[in-house]
Amino acid sequence: MTNNSPKPDNRHARKRNAASQSGRVGGASAASRGFSYRATGCLILLGSLLAYLFLFLRQPSLFGLSDADGEPFDRFVDLLVMPGLAGHFLGDGSLSIAVWDRVPILLAGLAWLGLAVGIGWPVIKGGLSGISRPESFAIAALVGLALLSTTTLLVGWAGALGHIAPLAISIGVLGVGCWLLPVMLGRFAAPSIAVPPDGPSRASGDAAQGAAGDAHAVAGGSVGSLEDVVGDSDAWLVRHQAVVWLARLVPVATCLLAAIYLWGSCLPAWEFDVVEYHMQAPKEFYQAGKIDFVSHNVYANMPLGVEMHTLAAMMIAREFLGAQEGWWWGALVGKVIVASYSLLAAAVLGGFIARHCGRWAGWSAAGLLLAVPGHVHVALSGLIDGALGAYCLAVIVVLSCLDIPRGAANTATRSVHGLRIRRILLIASVLAGAAAATKYPGLVFSVIPLGLVAVYQLAKFRSASTWGWGLAAVLLGLALTCLPWYLKNATLTGNPVYPLAYGLFGGSGLDEASALQWSEAHRPGGSNARNVYSPGRLLDSLSQLTYASPFVNPAVIFLAACSIVFGWRRGRDWFAFRQERQDGSPSDVWQRYWWLSLLWILAVWWLATHRIDRFWLPAVPLLAGLAASSAVCIGRWVSASLSTAVVLGGLVYGVLTALSGASQIDNRFLVPLAELHQQARDESQPGLVSPLTVWCNANLEPQASKLLLIGEAKAFDFEAPILYATCFNENPGEKWLRGQVAESQLKALRQGEVTHVVVNWQEIERYRSPGNYGFSAWPTRADTEQWLTDAVVEEVDTGLDPRSVQVFRVQ
Repeated sequence: MTNNSPKPDNRHARKRNAASQSGRVGGASAASRGFSYRATGCLILLGSLLAYLFLFLRQPSLFGLSDADGEPFDRFVDLLVMPGLAGHFLGDGSLSIAVWDRVPILLAGLAWLGLAVGIGWPVIKGGLSGISRPESFAIAALVGLALLSTTTLLVGWAGALGHIAPLAISIGVLGVGCWLLPVMLGRFAAPSIAVPPDGPSRASGDAAQGAAGDAHAVAGGSVGSLEDVVGDSDAWLVRHQAVVWLARLVPVATCLLAAIYLWGSCLPAWEFDVVEYHMQAPKEFYQAGKIDFVSHNVYANMPLGVEMHTLAAMMIAREFLGAQEGWWWGALVGKVIVASYSLLAAAVLGGFIARHCGRWAGWSAAGLLLAVPGHVHVALSGLIDGALGAYCLAVIVVLSCLDIPRGAANTATRSVHGLRIRRILLIASVLAGAAAATKYPGLVFSVIPLGLVAVYQLAKFRSASTWGWGLAAVLLGLALTCLPWYLKNATLTGNPVYPLAYGLFGGSGLDEASALQWSEAHRPGGSNARNVYSPGRLLDSLSQLTYASPFVNPAVIFLAACSIVFGWRRGRDWFAFRQERQDGSPSDVWQRYWWLSLLWILAVWWLATHRIDRFWLPAVPLLAGLAASSAVCIGRWVSASLSTAVVLGGLVYGVLTALSGASQIDNRFLVPLAELHQQARDESQPGLVSPLTVWCNANLEPQASKLLLIGEAKAFDFEAPILYATCFNENPGEKWLRGQVAESQLKALRQGEVTHVVVNWQEIERYRSPGNYGFSAWPTRADTEQWLTDAVVEEVDTGLDPRSVQVFRVQ
């Protein structure tokens, strides 16, 4: 039987099959093109990285190694010798081993940080919405440290450092006041904020919530599983199982670097600036029982916000160890606190980057910051540039919370936004003021940008009360931190920014010649520099910043440079001040703010300082954050293996430079502290204390001696009472001995109770050399010969080279 029914129409089926085949072909073609793009990008990046590393490693040795002709080896040799320098951990085998003697020092430093968190927490509580747990605790610690510093200053300025009770009572009052702050200043409260009609979309809110959850992992916890290292924002990394083990090593290396920071900070100070004034100024205040004008050390009259923690630690140590030992052991606790600023910066940075780029990026940012050799150097040596960088970073992070819609002034939520902006401005101004209380550059780095941002945000409101309370919040924050330092200087010297702006304000203890000497020594390029703003000078500075400086980590520089390329790839959204893309996902607008802040700091460094390496280190946290975000872009769009390997390579480089001492640090990590303390008195032990200082401590009884130091400014380790001056101040000996007859000279020395005159010719000649800071024309060798001829003094045989140093006993 024949079927006469019509046959089904297969035209649609044929079209579907054809489309399916075309789709498979097109998909394969797209995948092939994607692979080609990735391979090309990977080759370009890898070639650029290798070329940059070759340039970096061709620079002179970090250890100063040279061949028989005196020509320096390059850094390729450093890579070979770094592992063999582990013997320094034990003092080259000449000293014994100890570990547990560091524990009391670390516990004391961490207890002070805990106190700072307790004081700072009520100030920031409720004021910063959307930030992660590590950011919250670190910012609270920074706020608390700033307020503790000001409290110590006020107690010292009142002349109440002779006993611990006034400081303890003042800190108690401070703590109570901070916890009552939300009650006393209700206008600064931060109530829950209703989302305005034009507020964030649900998609962006969910994304922000997930990223904030990712950021919490940076605070700690197990790093053994991949889930503890990456979060929802790191799906690109999870898809590449071949690099999972590399991803696990990033937080491990970061934690190792943090441990090195803490352990290494327990070692005694040795760096010149640290023993000249960062530790010496607190020691002098401690011994005098008050904070006053210091006529012989110009640096001791500048803002010393971070050094106040060392002073407080010395006072606490005195209660347990006595006055004679309290200053030395208290200084070790102070060094731990100084190094902790770098860890706080890493916590703020890691939390912020984790919120925006994912959990793995947060670990990478924190680790890369700690892996920069310059950052290792300042943190472990007791220098305060890392603390300045921590405050500058915290200001930027806090101000990023000022996401106030421009139309808020015309909505029902304008009063709520007004309350919120005041609280945020208060927190930011405390941090910016702390930066200005740390070093004068902090005034330019943070306070000026804070003022501009405050005006920009307050301009969104038409209410005079909002403007008034907003400006009051800024002034209150500055009054709690930096203004007391400038008021002290104005009261004691007549110059709030002493010794700067001498032509405008003048200043006690300075004259036209010494003020000119100071300005010449600290002008861009140094005292002998010519054409300081020429293109050639700019190129030299760029090479210094990118590869020539020993303070540079090549991974950080390479990845930060790549962030510019990836920013351009993302298009105009990256260059626009928008908080979210059209699809509701968070944008990378924060990177633009960070680049602007970075360029601002570097511009100030180049235009207004004498361009030494550590003065640009406050920009390092910004560089590390940009580098970590760039690593994520490389991993997503080019190669996860290359991205992870570069980050891990940077961390390994940081660990090696720290452990080997290539970061210009003391790496005797396992030598007993008691033996290191004894090295300042024992001429037979090798150490980092000056041989002249060691001889004086070993041979002169502190209770029966008083030294007049000429040319020697590394004063901290001298145990006997001393009279000295920096190269910018007039030495007491010049007033007593220059141009005077023998009888007058002898009378002045005896009235000053001086038993010995110490002349460091080596330092005097260094100061007088071309391009250096300069030194008075007095004394000369003829002057000392005349003292001997007139029987004012007699020379003491120290066993040291008399061409370098001489010690004279007053007759």
